[in-house]
Amino acid sequence: MTQIDDERLGLPSASGARLRRHCLGQHQLVTELRKAGKLVPEPPSPAAKSGNVIHSAWAGNPEEELSVFEASTLDILQRLEKMVVTDWCQGLPCEVLGRELRLYLRKGIMPIASGALDVAYIQYEPMRILILDAKTLTGQVDPAHSNDQLRELVALTTQNYSEVSEITVGLLRPNVAERTSLSVYDQLECHVALAMLFKHLEEIALPNRPRTPGDWCRYCQALPFCPQAHAYASEPSMELGLQISKGTLALPIGHAGTELLSKLLAARPLIERLTSMYKALLAQEPDALPGYHLRPGKQVREITDILAAWEAANQVEGFDLAAFLSATKLSVTKLEAALGKATGRRGRDLRQTFSDVFGEVTQMRTDAPELERE
Repeated sequence: MTQIDDERLGLPSASGARLRRHCLGQHQLVTELRKAGKLVPEPPSPAAKSGNVIHSAWAGNPEEELSVFEASTLDILQRLEKMVVTDWCQGLPCEVLGRELRLYLRKGIMPIASGALDVAYIQYEPMRILILDAKTLTGQVDPAHSNDQLRELVALTTQNYSEVSEITVGLLRPNVAERTSLSVYDQLECHVALAMLFKHLEEIALPNRPRTPGDWCRYCQALPFCPQAHAYASEPSMELGLQISKGTLALPIGHAGTELLSKLLAARPLIERLTSMYKALLAQEPDALPGYHLRPGKQVREITDILAAWEAANQVEGFDLAAFLSATKLSVTKLEAALGKATGRRGRDLRQTFSDVFGEVTQMRTDAPELERE
C-alpha cells in the first residue's frame, strides 16, 4: 500500500527543504518506504499540534478553542503581519494572494514538487509578491536570507507567477526576541532560485544518493529505518563509553569540545524520538524488544477541584486560608486565562489588564542559561 499526503502528492515539499539539502538520499528512502507501505504516520507532538491550531486560526479557519498561549501568539502574529505588510506596500494598493496556498512546481504538465505559502500579498504594475511564513516555536531557524524553505517558496512562486519582478520573503516568530526576518529576491535572483530547485530535484532523483545524518534527522519520516541516523545518534555515547572504560575521560575544550558538544546536541532529539517510537512499539507489541517492557506509570495523588478541596479544608479547625494557599502553586498562565474569561478580554488588552491587576505581586524569574550555536 502506498501512503501519500493528498496535497503533497508524495512529492518533495518546501517544508522539508533543509532536510533534503543536507541529506540527498532522504527523499529516495522515504519514497521507497512509502511504496512498501512502511511509513506509519506519527501523531503530532503537543508543540506541533499547538502550532497547527495557531496556523489554522491565523488563516481564518479555527479548529478549536485556543489556549491563552495560542491566543497570545495569534495576536502577536496578526500584529506582525500588519506591520510588515504596511511597510512592504509603501502606501500603494495590495491584496491578499492567498492563505495556506499550496503551489506546485511542474515539468511540462507534471507536478514534481510543492510548497505551501502561509500567507502571501501581491501588488501589480510591476508585480511584487510578499510571502510570510510563521514559526511559532522557539527553536533555532535559519534567517530569511539563507532559509532553504523560503528559497524554494520563491522558486515555486516564480514559476507560478512568471511576471513577478520581485519577491520578499519573511519569517514571523512571535515567541522569540528577534520576531521578524526579511529578505528580498530581485527578478534575477528569483530565477536563480528556480534553477537551483530544478537542479536539486534532479540530484536527489539520482540512484544511491548519500544519506548524511545530523540534527535535521529529527524531522525525517524515515528515521526509524535509517541506519546512518541510528549510528549518528549512538556515536557520542559509544565514544564517551570507550573513554570511560579506559579511564581516559577528559572533557575536551576548544574545537574538539565544540565538535563533541555539537554531536551530543544533535543526537539528543534523535534519541528522544527513537525512544518514543520504541515505547509506542512496545505498547502495541509487548514482545517486540527482548529484555524491555513498559512499566505501568506511577500513580500520583492529585487534586483537580481546588474549590472543593478548600471547602473540605475549611472544615478542619485551625486550617485557615493562608495555610491552604501555602500548599498551592499559582499558574500565571491559568490565572490570566481565568481573568480573560471573567473580563472578556484577550491578547494585548488581556495582558495589560493582568498587569494592572496583578503587576505588584508578579515577579520575573530568570531561568538557567541555554546553549545556543553562534
